[in-house]
Amino acid sequence: MSKSRNLATLLGSDGSVKTTKYVDEKGGVADFVASGTLPNGQAVILKDDGTVEAVASSGSASAIPASAISTFSASSTSTIYAAFDPSDANKFVISFEDDGNNDYYCVVVGTVSGTSLTFGSVYVAFSRRLISIGPVVFDPNNAGKFVISQRNHINLAGNQHGTVKVGTISGTTVSFGSENTFHTLNDAGPPIVTFDPNTNNQFVVSYYADGDGTRFKVGTISGTSISFGTEASLPSAIVSWSPLAAFDPTTAGKFVVIYKPFSGSGVYSVVGTVSGTSISFGTQVTISSDTVSYVRGLAFNPATAHTFLAQYTSGNVVRNVIGTISGTNVSFGSANLNSVASYACRMAFTPGNSGQFVTIYRDDNDGNILKLEVGTVSGTNITYDSPVSFYAHDGGDVLGASNAIAFDPSNPLNFITCFRSNQNGLGYGKAVLSQLQGVVTTNLTADNFIGISSATYADGETATVTLAGSVSDNQSGLTIGATHYVQGDGSISTVSDSPAVNIGKSLSATKLLLKGI
Repeated sequence: MSKSRNLATLLGSDGSVKTTKYVDEKGGVADFVASGTLPNGQAVILKDDGTVEAVASSGSASAIPASAISTFSASSTSTIYAAFDPSDANKFVISFEDDGNNDYYCVVVGTVSGTSLTFGSVYVAFSRRLISIGPVVFDPNNAGKFVISQRNHINLAGNQHGTVKVGTISGTTVSFGSENTFHTLNDAGPPIVTFDPNTNNQFVVSYYADGDGTRFKVGTISGTSISFGTEASLPSAIVSWSPLAAFDPTTAGKFVVIYKPFSGSGVYSVVGTVSGTSISFGTQVTISSDTVSYVRGLAFNPATAHTFLAQYTSGNVVRNVIGTISGTNVSFGSANLNSVASYACRMAFTPGNSGQFVTIYRDDNDGNILKLEVGTVSGTNITYDSPVSFYAHDGGDVLGASNAIAFDPSNPLNFITCFRSNQNGLGYGKAVLSQLQGVVTTNLTADNFIGISSATYADGETATVTLAGSVSDNQSGLTIGATHYVQGDGSISTVSDSPAVNIGKSLSATKLLLKGI
């Protein structure tokens, strides 16, 4: 029996379609130029230029961890922070309290090379006994410069002053400017510095002033010196020991604060506005009336403007909630409970637009194992991946207060986690590189599937394709009589999840009757 069929209207007239032929047993087939390698029995798509390409997906796999665990401090460490330099890809700074060296505030520069971590020398930033330290924070508009903060003893019997310094990195070398005091009376809790990415050389420091509650000042950097504006306070009588603050990256001068009472229940938030070197606040909003142990994390979501995630612990359970800034007002969705059971955790968003964040925590219900959990934000809802265990303590507690996490803005899937290991009972400082899964994309659409390759073909070869509406007999493992779908990665199965496309029904384990176009 003879057959005839005109493919010109389907394939175009650009010359990429070769001889059209028909085989009685299989039905219609046609020759095309292969774009890339085509495996035997591979689902293929018709491209705009008339060539055919294997259905495939792209996107890196997750790797937690991706590197070996490295030591950045062979000394007893605690209260660890980390930050990547936004102006130097793969370069980061770890700051930590060196318990083995008079409780001094120390820093070290780390470098990512492939999936390896290396470290320079450890530098003493403040050679004075300290009480608590704040995070290391890079100036996003001043290449290679960062700010560190601490509350320290002026002398063993004296007041506990709050001070900051500017650090500059060159390679793995660190130099520091002079010490700048922002508060001269007793204070408590770690001071927190956050930079406004929309205003050059300017940050806000928040701190607890003993007897006067939570206070804020604008700091301005000039070279390696810092000057401060007038002091501002929260718009309520609530006294918070450890407030967290973060600037809205989409609105100059706007930042959000989350805080809990020094005593009593609840966790609260307020929007702050910087004008010059002065600060004003909007109306205080209650996030939750629960008995809150600590505020643990605060970060803006790069995927959605004006939204941020606030993280706090109630009992030993971590709660996450999405907030939204509008002018000087802030609103919140419902608290999203995840599987984390820990007083001790840190959180960071990937700089990409996926809405993903990672929490590192010590699992209090599972032998204090150090774990990671990836969350994804959609609107005010959060979904969570299964926790990943990546470090079991070796004879001692992995101290959760010593955890840190930081993403590389130049490689937004890469992040480092830092922790105290208690190796040999010494509490060494450790770090490891991990990688989130890249966003998976596919070349398959609802209407570009054309057929199945009849053999293996190299790039540029003439490839014979079994067309839709015909029988492909070079398959394996098909479910007889079932409808089959080509998946976004090019595999064929009975799964119909998006972006899968219905391509036909199996006649046997090796034969597939392709659905007509």
